[in-house]
This record gives sequence, structure tokens and C-alpha cells, in this order.
Amino acid sequence: MTDIFSEIEEDIRKDRAKRMWDRFGKYVIGGAIVLVLGVAAWRGYEAYTTSQAAAAGDSFLDAIALVEENPQEGIAAFDAIAADGPGGYAALARFRSASTLAQQDDFDGAIDGFQSLVDDASIDPLVRDVARIRLGYLLLDHGAAADIEGLLLPLSEETNPFSHSAREIRAFAAMKAGNREQALALFLELVGDFASPESVRSRARVALDVLASDGTSAVGS
Repeated sequence: MTDIFSEIEEDIRKDRAKRMWDRFGKYVIGGAIVLVLGVAAWRGYEAYTTSQAAAAGDSFLDAIALVEENPQEGIAAFDAIAADGPGGYAALARFRSASTLAQQDDFDGAIDGFQSLVDDASIDPLVRDVARIRLGYLLLDHGAAADIEGLLLPLSEETNPFSHSAREIRAFAAMKAGNREQALALFLELVGDFASPESVRSRARVALDVLASDGTSAVGS
């Protein structure tokens, strides 16, 4: 009798399992297919992005070599990477393009290039900060020094790794614009900040000597 009941229970379980499969089996199969396709798509995407990054890296190195031989062709190569390359290489290519323009004395083009990096919130903040510093140096000699204060003030906090460069550029911009009090304050900060690189402190001391010898007019105005 026990065997008969066991067989009946087994038949009932099989029947329930069959009904459950008939009802939900297609969803199980569909889910498994979706999972497999998803994994395959992800693996394909990883392989694609890896190959894209490798190709962009090779193109970037070629552009660096090319710019030494023919700066204009090198700039065009960097611009091509900036247009079609993956995000990191695209940003670096834009940076190198702007730097090469500056080396070729195309200061307006370089200023526009670095400004576009500063304004692009989609790229790495570190790249944007370095672009701010490069742009600040360019504006000091070849642009509107008055634009430097707003550009570099966000980098002037002591905790920022670019603080000393930002404050130095702001100080020279103030000096050039005839804002003697601000220039004095910033140069004094740099001299008194023992975390400042010695080269920055030395230039600040020289600037303070110049300001002390001429208390009324700006230098380099």
C-alpha cells in the first residue's frame, strides 16, 4: 500500500510540474535566452571598446610623432582623434592640439581650444583643471588678463594641487592690470607658504621687489 501511495504522489508531482512548465516554461526559456544574449552583448561590447581604445592609443602615438615632423598635420591628426576617439583619448587629443597651436604661435586658436576643455563638463575634472592653468598662462600674455581671476579662483584653495600655480598667475594678472593691492597680497601668500615650490616663491620675491620699487604703477601694463 505504501508503494501505491508513493507512486500516486509521484504522479501528482509530475503532473504539477508538467502544468507549471506548460504555463511558465516559455518564460524560463525566454529569460535564459535574454541572459545569454545579454552576456554575449556585454562581452562583445568589452571587446569592441578594448579594440577601440587600442586603436585610439596607436593613433595618438602616431599623432605625437607626426606633430614633430609636421605640426599642421599633427594637429589635424589630434583633431581626428578628438572627433572620433573614445572619451579619454579624445580629451587628451584636444589638449595636445591646443598645446601645439600655442607652440605654433596660434594663440587665439590655443585659447579657444583650452577654453573648450574648461567648459566641457563631460571630461575628467583633472584634465579641465590642467586646461585652466594652461589657459591662464596664455591669457596672461596673449589674452584678457581680466578673465584670469574668475578662471583660476576655483583652483586657488590650498587643498587644490594647482593652488600655487593658480595664485601665481592671478598675482601676475593683478600686477599687469594695475591692481597692486591684490598682487601684493597674493605674492605675499606665496612667499609665506612653505608648501609653495621654490621656483614659485623665488618669482614671488622678485615680483614683490618690483612692486616695492614702484608703488604707483603696474608692471607690464
